[in-house]
Amino acid sequence: MWDPIFVDILWEVNTPCSGTVIAANPAGVLQEYLHDAAGPYSSAGGYFSYEKIPSDLRKNFTARTVNALKWFPDDWPEVNELGFGFPDGTGGTIGVMSTALMTPLSRGNVSITSSSSKSGGRAVHTIPLHTFVIVFLPAHVISRDSFLCCIPIIPE
Repeated sequence: MWDPIFVDILWEVNTPCSGTVIAANPAGVLQEYLHDAAGPYSSAGGYFSYEKIPSDLRKNFTARTVNALKWFPDDWPEVNELGFGFPDGTGGTIGVMSTALMTPLSRGNVSITSSSSKSGGRAVHTIPLHTFVIVFLPAHVISRDSFLCCIPIIPE
């Protein structure tokens, strides 16, 4: 088991998303893409970035975390951010800022011991919880950035 850990922030926003725009004018949106390579079909997956955790946040890493991250190549991204929106089913839009830790160092397995979800499983995590919290920070900062402050419908 070695999967990226995702943290998502969702909030209702007052801007349309691709799905809303496409549903309102499917033929027009298709023509916009075919003629100008523009519109919702030109960026169907949202906006992606991959990066290292910024140095001002890295200074708080423990020696254990720094050593664990040395396992990855120097050019390996530690964080992935993805921004997008989707229809909420009532004509509105849910905005999403998703951040993933791209350097998980979980080891172990998950064993199914019963049909109850309460029995759980166990994976051994070798990087401290503060690294997981640091993954959340870029999404939280971006969601409060000045260019986004005017689009949420309700406060965070």
